[in-house]
Amino acid sequence: MTNAIDPRALRRRVDSIGDEPPRSPVASSAETQRSERVVAYERYEDFVSGDPDSKPTVLQHFLGSLSGKPNCESDSYQDRDFDHCGTETIPRPVLFAKQGAELDEVEPSDVLQSGLGDCYLLAPLIAMANVPEGRATIKAAIAERSIEAGTPVYTVTLHRRDPILQDSFVPVQVTVSGVYAHGQAEPRDAGELHEVWPAVIEKAYAQYLGGYNQIARGGSVAFAMETLTGKPAEVIVLEPPLGPVTSLVQTALRALRIMPSGPGYAAHRLKSDLDTHKLVVFVSHPVLAVPNERGVSGFHAYAVVGMQDGADGPVVKVRDPLDAMGQSLSIPYGELSHWFKFASVGSAR
Repeated sequence: MTNAIDPRALRRRVDSIGDEPPRSPVASSAETQRSERVVAYERYEDFVSGDPDSKPTVLQHFLGSLSGKPNCESDSYQDRDFDHCGTETIPRPVLFAKQGAELDEVEPSDVLQSGLGDCYLLAPLIAMANVPEGRATIKAAIAERSIEAGTPVYTVTLHRRDPILQDSFVPVQVTVSGVYAHGQAEPRDAGELHEVWPAVIEKAYAQYLGGYNQIARGGSVAFAMETLTGKPAEVIVLEPPLGPVTSLVQTALRALRIMPSGPGYAAHRLKSDLDTHKLVVFVSHPVLAVPNERGVSGFHAYAVVGMQDGADGPVVKVRDPLDAMGQSLSIPYGELSHWFKFASVGSAR
C-alpha cells in the first residue's frame, strides 16, 4: 500500500517549531528552534515543488530536521548537519609554518575551503594573509594555551561591535580544541606536520556564532571582516565604469529614484586601497554560467590580492578559497561588474 503524504500536515509541523531565524551570535535553544524552522520551510518548499523521484529523499531530510535527527548522508553543505555528524582531529598539527621559499609563516596559500559553505570567511582570511598587517593580526589572534589529553587547545581573539560606541569593537576570546567537524578548512602539509591556523580560526568563528551549522551555508563578508579584525568594513555595490552618456542616464534615473544610488568602485580607489593594504573581497553574482572564460563561480567570495596594468587597462587579481592550486584569476577591471555584485572593504590596521 502506498502512503499518501499530505503537504498541509507537513506545513502544520513546520509552523509548530518557531517564528524566525536566529539573530544573536550565541544560539540559544529557542534560537536553534527558529533556525530549524527555516530549514524545515526549505524542506517543505522542496517537497512541494520537487520532482516525484526526489520526494522520498526530501521527505526523509525534512522529517529529520523536525525530529532533530542529524543528516549525515549528504555531501551537500546545504543538507549536511556539520555539528552532529562526527568529528576529526588533524595529525601532527602545527599552528604556523614557513614552507619552501615562503617569506612568512602566514600565506594566502595556507587557506583552503573544504566542505563548509564559508567562502565569505575564508576569502577575508586570504586577503589578511596577503598583507603584513593582516598576517600580524592573524598571528596575534591565536594562542596555543595548553594540551589536554594530547589535543591542542587554542584561544582565539575575535571582535564584536561595542553596543554603545557602534564604530568601536571589543575583543571576544573563544577557546577551542583541535577537534573539528568534517568539512573544516583543509590543513596545509608542512613536511610531516599540518598547518592548522585557518581551521582553528574557522572553528572559533563557528563556536562564536553557535556552531558549524551556523556558518556553513553562507554569510556576510563584511561581518566576517569586522569580527576578524575589529575594524569597520564597508560594502560597495559594483557598477560599470561610467562613460559620459551612461553617467548622465544613471544620474537622471537616480534623480527620479528609479535606480538606487551607489558609489561604485573606481579603479583609482581600488588601486589605492590595495596599495595601502586594505582588505578587499568580491562576491560574484548569484547566477553565472559555469564554466566561463574567467573561471568565476556564482555566489562565491574571492579575495583581491593585486592589481596591475594590462594592455587594455587595469587587471585585478583574485583568489578563490576553493582553489587547491592557489592560483590567481585575472579579471579586467572593466569586467568587474559583469562578474561581481559587491565588494567588501576592510582593514587590519
